[in-house]
Amino acid sequence: SHYVDVNIMENLPLKEVLEKVSSCHVAIKSKYEVLYSFNQSVSLNNYEFSAMYPDIQQKGLLSKILETIRIHTHTPSNIKFWLASFSEAFLRGTYPLLQLFVARSGIIKNMVDDIISISEQDNCNLQSSFDLLGEIIKSNKRTFLIFESIISEREFGLLCEKIASNIVDSNVFIRSLIISLHKFHYSDMVHCESTGEKYIPFTSSSKLLSFIEVSKFKILCLLISSVLPTTISQTNISCINTVIIMLIFERASGKLKDILR
Repeated sequence: SHYVDVNIMENLPLKEVLEKVSSCHVAIKSKYEVLYSFNQSVSLNNYEFSAMYPDIQQKGLLSKILETIRIHTHTPSNIKFWLASFSEAFLRGTYPLLQLFVARSGIIKNMVDDIISISEQDNCNLQSSFDLLGEIIKSNKRTFLIFESIISEREFGLLCEKIASNIVDSNVFIRSLIISLHKFHYSDMVHCESTGEKYIPFTSSSKLLSFIEVSKFKILCLLISSVLPTTISQTNISCINTVIIMLIFERASGKLKDILR
């Protein structure tokens, strides 16, 4: 499926937005779900909203799930794990507009708070929080900027420590960052070549991507050492996929030999 540019979507008339959103191959309950966020982020003065969609104020399923997760921040719960897993599955491979919808719900701050506060190793809520956070920001500059704007320096430092100390739980999140890093680099290079503008990497304005760029070798070593032939399991096998993706990107950039040395 193709991606829709959020900048274009936000400048479209509401009816065209609805047509594009309703064509998404994702399990959203109805158009009202997306409209609920648009009544806060898009000017609707040109439309008689209540006449067109009388149930606009009714929250959709996703909004209710995100609200429930936020209410139960810091509360270990199997129910919260499944709700976060559902939200992550909903976002997987979806449109940037829907990532933005979830990011604007305030869930990013709750996910980071949960990750920082969970002390137990191999906690299922830790993994689900990392996975959901990764899907919210993956390959989306706007949601990256939302993350950067609401996370303090202290919280960012604690998050980075948590990533390294819980490498199995955080590996899918790391994968999202690695994919984003290379996608942003490629798209920015293409844009600069076509417009003649000076290339300024997005990583220079993103603390999270700068952290991944600087820590790639350390993270790669941690991922490799987390999966041994005698300890491989359903829980840690995803680390192998993350390692393979990292090596593929290093090969594409001509740095694989340096990494393997």
